Amino acid sequence: TDNCELSEKILTVYPFIRHYESKGKGVSEARNTGIDHADAPLCYFLDADDWLDPQTLYKKVVKYSQADGRYVYSDARGIYADGKTEAIQFLDYDPQSYAQVNLHCISVLMATAQARQLQFSPHMRGFEDYDFFIRAAIAGFQGVRLPESLVNIRRDTGHFQEVDKAERRNYIEKYIKEHYQDYFTGVKLMAGC
Repeated sequence: TDNCELSEKILTVYPFIRHYESKGKGVSEARNTGIDHADAPLCYFLDADDWLDPQTLYKKVVKYSQADGRYVYSDARGIYADGKTEAIQFLDYDPQSYAQVNLHCISVLMATAQARQLQFSPHMRGFEDYDFFIRAAIAGFQGVRLPESLVNIRRDTGHFQEVDKAERRNYIEKYIKEHYQDYFTGVKLMAGC
């Protein structure tokens, strides 16, 4: 978290939570630090400006127990500063959809061993989750969608505020062509991001 005072309060109330810092190294390194220190069989990724509905972890663990080792993601709810909300329905899992811009968010429950094998690319500053899940698909790790809006995503912070849809689509399309052309040959990008 960016709020050290809040972190201290959380650690006081929940002593089983461990706090590691990777100041100035970016979100990929922070996530990799968490993965490297994890000793539970499952891990959960959540962006700093997103939050979960109260039943999210329970529902995703239940879904994971029925998912034959596939990671679990859900639909989401976009929240704007003016109070407006939007339902965000992601696509059902399809490995080829990772060449599409409309992939699911990083808020997933997955096996820690899978996350440890993949790691997040420290070279990507922004959109590192796209790279992570493309590499997951190439490695044969699959996901399963839980069709409920369980994650709240702030839509006017971070990259959603700084980058327009066309710019985001162009960046991701270029990245995929440069790094994964062999895997995604003949697959067209969707414009729905």
